[in-house]
Amino acid sequence: MIQLMNISTKKCLLLAGIVGLSGMSLQAAVREGRADLSAFSYKRAQRNVLANVKDPSALIPGSSRAKTVRQNEGYEPSVTFGPASYTGDLDGPDGELWYYTADLDYEVLPMDPDNGIYFRQKILRAYSYSIYDPDFNLVGEIKSDMIYEDDETNVVGIELAPVISRNFFNTDDKLEVMVALSINTGVAGVNHYRTLVYTLGGEKTPEGNDKVLTVVPDLLGDVVEGPRKADGSDNFYMTFISDYYPSDEDIEGDDVTFWDYLTSARLDMTVYASAVDDKGHRAIAERSIPLINLPGDQEGSPFLMSIRRDDDVYFVFESLEHPLWNEYNDPIMDEMTQRESNKLRVELFKAGLENLDYLYTTEIDVMKDPDDEMAIASFFSVGDMRYKEDIIFDAPGAPEGKAWIVVCKENYNPASDNSSMSYYLYDHEGNLVHKLAEYCDSAISLSDIEGQEPQQIFITNGAYGYGLSFVDILSGKENFWTSSLFDVSEDADPEFIMANIDRVPSGDSYKYAVELSYPAEENGNTYMRVMWLDSKGRFERIDMVNAGENVLYGQFYIARDALHTDVFHSDEEQEYLILVKRGVPGAVLTEELMVVQPRSERNPEGNTLLTVEPGEKGQLTSIIPDLGGDEGRLVVYYGTENEDGLSFYTQDIYRLPLDSDNTGVGNITVEGAQDVLKVNGSLIESEGEISVYTASGSLVARALGSIDLGILGRGLYIAVSDGASVKVLVR
Repeated sequence: MIQLMNISTKKCLLLAGIVGLSGMSLQAAVREGRADLSAFSYKRAQRNVLANVKDPSALIPGSSRAKTVRQNEGYEPSVTFGPASYTGDLDGPDGELWYYTADLDYEVLPMDPDNGIYFRQKILRAYSYSIYDPDFNLVGEIKSDMIYEDDETNVVGIELAPVISRNFFNTDDKLEVMVALSINTGVAGVNHYRTLVYTLGGEKTPEGNDKVLTVVPDLLGDVVEGPRKADGSDNFYMTFISDYYPSDEDIEGDDVTFWDYLTSARLDMTVYASAVDDKGHRAIAERSIPLINLPGDQEGSPFLMSIRRDDDVYFVFESLEHPLWNEYNDPIMDEMTQRESNKLRVELFKAGLENLDYLYTTEIDVMKDPDDEMAIASFFSVGDMRYKEDIIFDAPGAPEGKAWIVVCKENYNPASDNSSMSYYLYDHEGNLVHKLAEYCDSAISLSDIEGQEPQQIFITNGAYGYGLSFVDILSGKENFWTSSLFDVSEDADPEFIMANIDRVPSGDSYKYAVELSYPAEENGNTYMRVMWLDSKGRFERIDMVNAGENVLYGQFYIARDALHTDVFHSDEEQEYLILVKRGVPGAVLTEELMVVQPRSERNPEGNTLLTVEPGEKGQLTSIIPDLGGDEGRLVVYYGTENEDGLSFYTQDIYRLPLDSDNTGVGNITVEGAQDVLKVNGSLIESEGEISVYTASGSLVARALGSIDLGILGRGLYIAVSDGASVKVLVR
């Protein structure tokens, strides 16, 4: 099953409180069937599953064979990592995207039905990680045998923390990586958690393992990088989280109840600042939240958010003032009723080098919705609409340093296992500013456009189908409304639209791109379609995208950065990234990734720039379009499995645009004193010593007479010699 995601959606290891995926497409809501072509998920729409459901009987081509979409140059990936136990990306130094591969060595134990063992158990014996920079150069490796404590039996979770730090756990300026472990013990229900910290290029043990720099007895829950310190070193803040469940001995008293256990279980958080001496990272704050006081549904709503704003770092903790439920002592939970009077407490802190400075608390009244008789409870939370963007510092009229918040109220009906969502904007004092929407089925966050208000789509099921309300968040005004049956014109039939929508800049305004539910068929080819609307929701055009023959399901990747005409190819034609499930009766279905230009005068049948299919590397498992920065990349993951049930992954990375020369150093942009430092391509020459720094001030190279920046890879560099400097952007 293909999954598309954006790197920004997976940069966290929260034990709880991660923003999840929810919702569905309009078509999925009105049809009983659902394609098993999984959703695109990316930062803009991380709370909406946008599966494209189509009627297969309408899409199976006839017997006549027609000319399929033509294929352009056979673009090859710039690099391939794997096969490996895992491959992935990391937030590297200076905001760059780095990569890694993991090789996990398991002992696979056979099944033993006579003793009640009906599965092959995998025991982790050793692990290694290889770290690569943005230009795919190997930076370093971490290798170690797995060392179990006396009561530990097996690792059930191992993950490389998705951030490379420096100057956090020590001050030697070496790169630091973290390996997070979850380990079963011999006691059922008791697991151990710890994070092992290593330095790349660090010391080895006598056994040949990389030496552990330090051990944190929890898992990483949050990381934020603040402005650099005065000495130029990195300035991270990391929060490690553990959960606590009491034992019989932990609760005092003779009449211990089930409620006593519930109210004693908690999450413990420790916020650390970076090292300033050889004592290592420093605890600057500790917080605990009872599990029964967690916000929202107490499973997926964020309870901690860290925010970088200009040169300041803020921490937001949210919890209920009292337990969500009235006291109950039935483990089956038949007695659960929501507490009648409660408050959601949203606390704001500002981070310093030694502590978190408390600023203020916003309190929101929490009570069960009296107008929804079917709801067992109303869950209140901040961060369940646009995650961290639900904390708004630049709201019009808000005092400096004070944040408005978007509060989500979820009414949950256990009989139908469904929820309705309502969204409200409050100021920092807890006063209601706007009702954004009430009793919605789902909501979609649209991309921010410079000079325009942030905007959200709220989807509601009414008597005549679904309605989509496009609302400006700060003013609370509805930009426009449409039903799921969109009227293109008086002379054309209405079009069913998908909840797969985003907006892109257009002049000093913007446009909307909307996936249409039903494709068109022509000569055996399936044409998937995207409708474009102006900023007021007025029809402009429909793009016809030729997905070829035997298409059963298809879906567009609709996101602002993917809709620029020069992202995938440099010819200024519109391109689309699509997933296709293709097959014929009696044959195995295949899932393919395609980059396609729509039908136009230049390309009457459309033009396929890239097709990625299953093959020797395995089945496609996920696609990550990384389209930010000066150079976009398209990352494709393949997965396969061996006879022991062990999974292996391969990662192909395509530099974008596909037709650019990405095999070496590309364009060079130069500013500065070229009379002292001569610049010829990536070669810098001077009569004296040349020192080269990154944009953040880190010294990366020094040479006498000349130096080739091409060996350093892409980036912004400052070369200094004899008091003169030149700024060189290598792309």
